[in-house]
Amino acid sequence: MPGHKLVDILKIVFLCISIIGIYFVYIGWRRRKGAQQVLRHKDRIEEAVLRIEELLLCEKYFCFNDEQLFVKTNQELRELIPAGFQELPLQDNLKNQLSRFVQFFDSIKTVRQQYNNDFVKAETEKFADFFNSLENYPLSPDQIEAIIRDEDNNLVIAGAGTGKTTTISAKVAYLLKKGLATPEELLIISFTKNAVKEMYERCLRFCKDIPEVEKLDVRTFNSFGYFVNRDCSKEELHVAFDGDDEKSKQFIQETFDRLCNEDKQFQKKAINFLAFFTRPERDEFTFKTKDEYLKHYPVNNLKEAQVCLKQVVDIYNNQRPHMSIGNLTPEKVHNNHHLKTRRLWKNYFRKIIT
Repeated sequence: MPGHKLVDILKIVFLCISIIGIYFVYIGWRRRKGAQQVLRHKDRIEEAVLRIEELLLCEKYFCFNDEQLFVKTNQELRELIPAGFQELPLQDNLKNQLSRFVQFFDSIKTVRQQYNNDFVKAETEKFADFFNSLENYPLSPDQIEAIIRDEDNNLVIAGAGTGKTTTISAKVAYLLKKGLATPEELLIISFTKNAVKEMYERCLRFCKDIPEVEKLDVRTFNSFGYFVNRDCSKEELHVAFDGDDEKSKQFIQETFDRLCNEDKQFQKKAINFLAFFTRPERDEFTFKTKDEYLKHYPVNNLKEAQVCLKQVVDIYNNQRPHMSIGNLTPEKVHNNHHLKTRRLWKNYFRKIIT
C-alpha cells in the first residue's frame, strides 16, 4: 500500500509540473507572437512617435484637429499593441518607443491641455517685445492669450471698447510674423465698411515689416457673401443699393418717415416701441438687485412712462420736423384711446418692484 500511495503522489506531482510547463510554454509562445506582431508594425510605431515629437516641439499650438487626426490615424495601431508589452522580447529602444506612444495616445487630451497652457506662457515671454510695441499701451494678458491660442474655432467674447479690433489685428500680425500663414491665406471679416477700413489700416500698421501684407483680404459679411455667390453663380449678380451702407440707411429712414405719416397703425406701434420696448425683455427673477432692474428698463413707473412718451413725441414733432406725426401733442397721446400710457404701462409690466 505505501508503494501505491507514493506512485499516486508522483503522478500528481508530474501532472502539476506538466501543467506549469505547458503554461510557461504558452506564455513564451504568446510573447513571441506579440513581439512578431509589434515588429511587423515597427515602421508605423516610429512614425507615430516622430509625429508626437513634432506635436510637442513647442513651435506651434496643439489644436483639437491635430488631436483628432492623430487618434484617427493611430487607433488601429494602438489596438494591435498587446497589454504587458514591456515583457515582450524586444530591444529596449523599441520598448521605449512603445511606452511613449501608448502613454501619449491614452492621455492625449490631458497632454494637449497641459502643453497648450505651457505654450501660451512661453510664447507670451518670447513675443513680449512684439506685443508691447503694437500699440501705445501694452496688450492685456487676455488679449495675448486670445492671439496665441490657435484652435480650429476661437470664440472671444468682449464688450465695446475693450480692444477687439486690436486683438484681431494683432493676431493677424502674430500669424504672419511666425510664418503660420501668408497674407493671401487670411480672411478677415467684420460688419461694416468703417470697421473693415479700420481693421485693414491697423493690420497694415502692425504688419509694416511683413512682405506683401497689402494682399490681406478684409471684407464685410455682405461683401464676402456676394463674392462667394458671384464666384459660384453662372449669372451676373447685383447687390441691393450697390452695396452702399448710406443708401440702405437712407432707404430705411425714408420708409420709416413715410409710414409714420401715412399709416396710423404703424405710427401708434412706432411710438409704443420707441417709448417702451427699446430694450430686450428679461425675466424679473434674473435680476439680482432692484437697482439692476431699474437700470435695465428706461421706464419704471407711470409718471416716467408719460415723460418718455412726451420725449418721443417731442423728438418727432420738433427735432425731426420732416417726419412730424401730425403735430401730435403729449396731451393727445395721453387722451388717445389707443396710446393711453396707463394701459401701455399695465400691458408692458406685470409687476412693479418696490
